[in-house]
Amino acid sequence: MRSADPTAAPRIHLRLLEHPDDLGRMLDAVRLARRLARHPALQAVIPGAELAPGRSTDNAVSAALEQALKARVDTYHHPVRTCRMGPDPASGAVVEERARVRGIEALRIVDASIMPEIPSTNTNLQTMMLAERVASLIKGDAL
Repeated sequence: MRSADPTAAPRIHLRLLEHPDDLGRMLDAVRLARRLARHPALQAVIPGAELAPGRSTDNAVSAALEQALKARVDTYHHPVRTCRMGPDPASGAVVEERARVRGIEALRIVDASIMPEIPSTNTNLQTMMLAERVASLIKGDAL
């Protein structure tokens, strides 16, 4: 924990590539992607030279490619299930079927965090669907 102050930004350390197996697999993937990108069949659709890490790492020791990879690795993720929706609070469900947070009056959560399962696709469409559905429920409650 970074601070007990609820307004302080959280400290998030994703531990990207810290495990040797992860780094090894990523290096293999980068090497394969670089080899594929240099194939003559792809040269027409991939204009220009490689931007990063650059051809200078081709014959360099793995340490140079590792360093380039670690400097640029990032994540693109959609957290789900952190405020899971479901019928049973004992199973970890904190939001009921109308998106109300159990135990907190007048609070609803409507984002990917309430999804009870991790979808196999990007969560954007499912989140919009959830928002539309909960908006309809709220309108119905107001009548």
